[in-house]
Amino acid sequence: MSFKLIHGIDVTQINRPELNQPNIANRILSQEELSYFNDDNDKQKFIAVRWAIKEAIFKAVSPDIIGLRDITIIKSNNVYVWINKPSWVKQLIISTSNEHDVIIASVFGIRE
Repeated sequence: MSFKLIHGIDVTQINRPELNQPNIANRILSQEELSYFNDDNDKQKFIAVRWAIKEAIFKAVSPDIIGLRDITIIKSNNVYVWINKPSWVKQLIISTSNEHDVIIASVFGIRE
């Protein structure tokens, strides 16, 4: 059995025009994420963070993941977690940072 290190990074702006379109949440968030989104006070930042994390995941595991809604990211104890990751992703660490209007997401992991 061999393992491969994976990495992806993405940078986006919270006020990015594409992320402020009507129904954007329904196009990029999974059903579980939508429930958290509806309760969040900063919806623009919520969308931008999920967008950046999911784009970083795409870059790390491409072409094995097809759609943004196929990835469910939750925040638990101030840590973002990909809760429905495929079994071949053995470990994944998600790191985010933001400064003013910019979100940076980086993912490192191990895949089988």
